[in-house]
Amino acid sequence: MISRLPSLEPNGEEKTGVTIDCHCVGNTGNSEVASGPSIAGFRQDRAHLIIKPRNIFAFEFIAVTPVPDWDGRKIRFNIEDNAIVTGLGVEWLYPPNEKILLIR
Repeated sequence: MISRLPSLEPNGEEKTGVTIDCHCVGNTGNSEVASGPSIAGFRQDRAHLIIKPRNIFAFEFIAVTPVPDWDGRKIRFNIEDNAIVTGLGVEWLYPPNEKILLIR
C-alpha cells in the first residue's frame, strides 16, 4: 500500500506527484521506524532539528503516478543517494544517480 503523503498528491488524477525526502540513513519500512530524524518538508516535528557536520543522510527522490489499468491505484518510485555534511557543505558519499533507467 502506498502511503498518502500530502506533497505527493498530484493535482488531478492524470498527473504525477513528486517530492524529496531527506532522512537519516538506516530508516526501515515507510519511515515508521528510524535510526534518526527526517527533515523532509512533508514531515511534522522537524523545526527543532539541527544538521551538524558528519551527519549522514539520504536524499530520496519520490514520484507517485496513477496507472490507468489499475482502477485508479498509483505506483510509487523512490530513488535514493547518500550524502554527508562536511565543512565544505553537503558531499555525496559515492557518485549519485545521474539518470533514471526505464524498465518496461
